Amino acid sequence: MDDNQPWEGLSFPNEHFFKVPNGFIEAMSHIDNLSELKIVLYVMRHTWGFQEFDKHKKITIDEFMRGRKMKDGSRMDSGTGLSNRAVIDGTEKAVRHGFLECETDKRDLGRVKKHYRLKIKDTDKPERKEEALISALRALSYEEYLQTPEWKERRKKALSYAKHRCQVCNSREDLNVHHRTYERLGEELPSDLTVLCHGCHGLFHHNRDLTD
Repeated sequence: MDDNQPWEGLSFPNEHFFKVPNGFIEAMSHIDNLSELKIVLYVMRHTWGFQEFDKHKKITIDEFMRGRKMKDGSRMDSGTGLSNRAVIDGTEKAVRHGFLECETDKRDLGRVKKHYRLKIKDTDKPERKEEALISALRALSYEEYLQTPEWKERRKKALSYAKHRCQVCNSREDLNVHHRTYERLGEELPSDLTVLCHGCHGLFHHNRDLTD
């Protein structure tokens, strides 16, 4: 954009826009540094703008400066326009002031990677809500748990993974989804479940040493 020419303005927001929370507008009065403000808005665009609310997004200093890179090497946008030093200062301040959370991957010290997301109140974080749901599911009797939407969805996925066949005898008839362990009830791993026909299911309960 030419500094001597005024910007032509925004396109009408029928598409290609994301919401800025009212809470951020209130908190924005505490930001007195343009670099920090640009960094927070840029992370907001590349996380919440893609409906990724609880996921850390890897953004390099170069991408903050010049725009996110796509697989073909082209740029998704123009970045923040900040210098290298301003990006470093802005991200450090945003983390220190509690606007962002940062995860650092130091497995390769020659190429340290940083992942960012907006900080969300602990009480509002999806993982806390998930923990509460799992606790509620585990408080149910086993028979009640089998009637929940959560179990029905896991059962559906297990059957799909097994291609709707018994994983012992390959039968398609009278299939059950058997718990190999109840340790992770409510958040079962695929390996915790085995699809069995009625006959093989009975064998499992009579012979705990039967292998997959």
